[in-house]
Amino acid sequence: MIIKIRNNVNKNFNNLITLEELIKHNQKNTASNLIELKQSRLKSYLTKKKAIYQRILKVCWAIDLKNKEYYKSNKLRTYSTIEIYNIVNKCLAKDNQKTSIRTLEYDISFLNQVLLITTKLKHLGKDNGSFAFYIQNKNLWKHRFTIIQEAINEEIKEYLKDKKIVSNFSKEIDNAINKTNIKNIKSKSSIADESIADVIPKGIKDIYKIKNSIKIDNKKIKKMSYKEYISSKLVKVHKIEKFQITKILKISNNEKTYINALRNLNLAIEKYNKEYKIEDISNHFIKEFKNKYSKKIWMMNGKTDKINDFNEIWETRFKKTFLNKSSKERYCNNYIKNKKNIPNPDNRISVFFSDHKGLKKINKIKVN
Repeated sequence: MIIKIRNNVNKNFNNLITLEELIKHNQKNTASNLIELKQSRLKSYLTKKKAIYQRILKVCWAIDLKNKEYYKSNKLRTYSTIEIYNIVNKCLAKDNQKTSIRTLEYDISFLNQVLLITTKLKHLGKDNGSFAFYIQNKNLWKHRFTIIQEAINEEIKEYLKDKKIVSNFSKEIDNAINKTNIKNIKSKSSIADESIADVIPKGIKDIYKIKNSIKIDNKKIKKMSYKEYISSKLVKVHKIEKFQITKILKISNNEKTYINALRNLNLAIEKYNKEYKIEDISNHFIKEFKNKYSKKIWMMNGKTDKINDFNEIWETRFKKTFLNKSSKERYCNNYIKNKKNIPNPDNRISVFFSDHKGLKKINKIKVN
């Protein structure tokens, strides 16, 4: 069958948040210890997000195409994930782009998360492959452009939550403005200025000296590095034990790996701390980091556009190992309820030794 490749399927539906809107929104963020992010870096990040948006729409189009073929053939023409992959790559080839099967899995996972599709796989046995079917949500499918845009916009806002957008030349401009070396510069009005300065009362002069000294002291304050910021946040905000931070440091083979590990742990905590205990999250992270990812820490990063194991680590292995808070609470309540029905032998023993009036006293004990 000949497939006509559609390109630029989102031509009239590109309403992703713009750089100008983000800068305006970011100015309201007055939190302390924000990480500086240059506009050029943000622009590059937005370009990647636009590419992801276009690619996901092509995945939607490919799924829609294969599902229509399936129903037209009276449900005989099945398809596999690799067929979706081939169609998407043919679409991307017109823009000299290409994707990997793992990236396609990320896109399909994204569509599942925003409830546009539900994935169903039919395995045909070992080494025989499988059939795939992606059930489209009929109620939401017609709004897919808006839903995908809003989801990506939320990801962008989350990425900027702890960042401050600055100009590409902000440091250079600040350095130029704050230069105080003017020994060789003397204006025409300098003589007049000096004579006026002699007339200014001493108290007012001292006030200016105090202001200037405060400015100098502020310049001397050491800026907090990102490593210090993220480790401090984990300990003070998320209440991670310091010995766990030390464990991560010992496992890391260099400083860059250590910083990335702390960042990835922080990302996992912020995503799962409402449902799970932070202690369970940190213990699972350290175990995974030590056993598998100490030399490929980027695979634990769920925010990257590259291939990663974030969902496998947390959605699969973590959730299979640990109970969430509500399940733990329910289990504890059942345990306490059952325990109340069991008589406590310690009560009888303590009464026996505290009272020497014989067995008559012991027989009067009531067991609840």
